[in-house]
Amino acid sequence: MVFLRFLINCVALLPLWLRASTVILTGILFSVWLTGESARKLDEQYSMQEMRGSVQRSAGLLAGLISASVATRDVSAADATIKQYVSAWKQVTFVHVLDDDAQHFTEWQQHPIKFGDGILKFEAPILFGEKNFGTLSLYVNLQGSLRSIQEHVRASQRRDALTLLGLALLIVATTSYAALHPFLELSKRAAELLTQQGAIGAAESRDDAKRLRSALDLLQRLMERK
Repeated sequence: MVFLRFLINCVALLPLWLRASTVILTGILFSVWLTGESARKLDEQYSMQEMRGSVQRSAGLLAGLISASVATRDVSAADATIKQYVSAWKQVTFVHVLDDDAQHFTEWQQHPIKFGDGILKFEAPILFGEKNFGTLSLYVNLQGSLRSIQEHVRASQRRDALTLLGLALLIVATTSYAALHPFLELSKRAAELLTQQGAIGAAESRDDAKRLRSALDLLQRLMERK
């Protein structure tokens, strides 16, 4: 609270045009930050959903490939299919297959087995014809993919933030010139008038609004003398 009061007092000492520019720029920067955070969360959620959906479809495809082998109890054929399908997929850490009695049928694993943060489990039913012959569980390490998504989203966020910041600076410059230029001209004339009448302190005030008020008070006194 003390720091905020100090900051407000410091801003109050700035010239009016600089105060207005500071307020506008602060508002735009806050909007940029808020928009960037919202976009970041939406992008991460969308990317995660797409990645989960892709892995889930892969689990379903693998379950379909081994369905005939599971239905005929051909463990070696199921093992060969699983190995061929996932051996080049480095993110897969463990594949576990249960039969229709929920008993162990076969499994395939990377060495060493990895479980923990970033390891997600995907399940798919093993269907052959219209009958369910078991369940395939696919454990996938998505830590690297998650980091890639976060880095991509942050890079996009930085790019968008720089673009919006440039736009904000352009808006501030245009606003300062178009809206405050006439006011600054009046402030300059007021300073000249105050200097001519000997009010040097008021003329040298850094507060443009205060300088204008002093000039108006001076004009009022001069008119009252007449």
